[in-house]
Amino acid sequence: MKRFAIAILALGLLACPAFAAGRSSKDLPKKSQAIEYGLFNHLSLGVSVGVMDAAGIEIAAPIIPQIQVRGGLSFLPVKGVHLQTVKIPAWGTHPEGQADIKGDFSWLNGNVLVDYFPFKKSSFHVTAGVFIGGATLVTAHGYFGDPTYQNAGIDYFADGDNTNKSAANVYTISTDNDSHLALNAKTGAVRPFVGIGFGRTVPNKRVSVSFDLGLEYTGGIKLFANGHLSGQPDVPVQITSEGLRAVVNEMKGENGTELYDNFGIFKDGAINTLASLPILPVLRLSVFFRLF
Repeated sequence: MKRFAIAILALGLLACPAFAAGRSSKDLPKKSQAIEYGLFNHLSLGVSVGVMDAAGIEIAAPIIPQIQVRGGLSFLPVKGVHLQTVKIPAWGTHPEGQADIKGDFSWLNGNVLVDYFPFKKSSFHVTAGVFIGGATLVTAHGYFGDPTYQNAGIDYFADGDNTNKSAANVYTISTDNDSHLALNAKTGAVRPFVGIGFGRTVPNKRVSVSFDLGLEYTGGIKLFANGHLSGQPDVPVQITSEGLRAVVNEMKGENGTELYDNFGIFKDGAINTLASLPILPVLRLSVFFRLF
């Protein structure tokens, strides 16, 4: 009996491999297969957050296995951010006062980007494309607490020289009925972009994470206010470090900025520096969901 039991066990062990081999392929677990990338044969939807790009949504599709294209919108709806409180020197009939500077960071950008994947088994990509719109990066609002600043006109010297009082050089920049002065920081409306990153915008699986780092050509960030020449309609006037220095010098006497530098920008010319920097960094983190 004992010998019979041992024989049955041995036959069972021998039969196991044969039984496994005889199972149909549909009964065996399958490995997930990488999808094939062809001309618009897949589509994904992504959401992103980033620096200079805020929050956004994108759609993406492949062109060939090495190239994917995406397009989308990004936006930043932030308003009324307190930036600084500055002192204003006494000038004309206006006593010394102060202004609260607030900023509206509110813009809408469109983008079209092409991602090139040079390595077959890597999600590393090189990206090129363009951002369109969002030319006004920040609108700065100066709110004067003193009602004497209502509809107050300030002489601005376009060439930065307050001794040049020619009619073509002196613009009048005015506050409104609420003692409010608005300044706009602007860039080019069409801004080319180049960068690198990791992650596929059309995932192999259902979900992927993409990281992008690059540079956006802005043409520089320039500051504008609405001003007018005598008898002329309002026009955007570019504000420069030299121009602000000339304004304070006019208020306080020649070389007044040496004694009264409450804006903190004259020595290093920060406004001119921003205007001369033609590029800005872009940092984005995106999550993409393959729809089909």
